Amino acid sequence: MVRLFRAWSVVDHYRGQDRVKFDWFAVGRQIPVGSYEELIENYDEQDQEAWCDQLLLNELFTEAEIGKLKGYLLNNHQLEVQVAEVSLPIKSGGLSHGLQLINGVNGFYSLADEAGYNLDLSILGHFEVAEEALSKALTEEEVQRGFEFVKLIFQELDLPWPEQKDIASLLNKIYKKSGYYIHQKNI
Repeated sequence: MVRLFRAWSVVDHYRGQDRVKFDWFAVGRQIPVGSYEELIENYDEQDQEAWCDQLLLNELFTEAEIGKLKGYLLNNHQLEVQVAEVSLPIKSGGLSHGLQLINGVNGFYSLADEAGYNLDLSILGHFEVAEEALSKALTEEEVQRGFEFVKLIFQELDLPWPEQKDIASLLNKIYKKSGYYIHQKNI
């Protein structure tokens, strides 16, 4: 029987919050991870909600996919991946991250949208941060522009460049207090 896994990472600083958990899951899988009848308890293909169970099962990772995800996140984000094997068969009627996405829940990050993404699957991360933090935190693009601006300042003043996480924290702190952020004029 196939072995399936859940995966997650904890990011130290994300959108103004410390220790944000990202639950990684696959989306848009073309070939199921295995037989629905074998891997979903009491699976009934005729049930109008059967697609929800399929979605939940297909979010999980095989052992080979976990290895690739670990390598990608370590190389591209310096993130460790925690893994837990899933007891099979899974229970019918469980809530999946994909269903939350379809229903308009906020808090998803798409690895597949990154430059240089090279995994066979589209992988998203679901995270939860306080709604206030979402509205009072800079986007990744805004933080990157801030990094570039602050780096120019440090170079001009001939000062050593601090750690990126410290700069991100500082930029978000300034934004929360003042609303100031770096906007680059398109020339």
